[in-house]
Amino acid sequence: VAYNGTSSMRSPLIGDGQSSTMKLETSVPSEGSIITFWYKASVFMPIDKFVFKINGQPRIEVPAESVWKQFTTVLSAGEATIEWSYVRSTAQQIKHPGEGRVWIDDIQVIPKY
Repeated sequence: VAYNGTSSMRSPLIGDGQSSTMKLETSVPSEGSIITFWYKASVFMPIDKFVFKINGQPRIEVPAESVWKQFTTVLSAGEATIEWSYVRSTAQQIKHPGEGRVWIDDIQVIPKY
């Protein structure tokens, strides 16, 4: 499954109460940067979710199925820790449609000149 090309990053299969996180640490120039990426979520609704954070602050939370969508935001100057996480609930739940996976593709960090 990929948005652009033939491959993308995919979260592993995880059990109830677990999470999977991909982390990127980067130095953002004084002018700042823009980060953009595509994502597709196939989570067990309604309580599991895909979360994107910058320096520990959630920027998007997706608690549902989604087709490929693009997300773009500004990174402020300085050190940045960027995280993409899939979080499974601890609740014993009836599994609603979803594969329990998240795909990330075409990540770009672009300096603002």
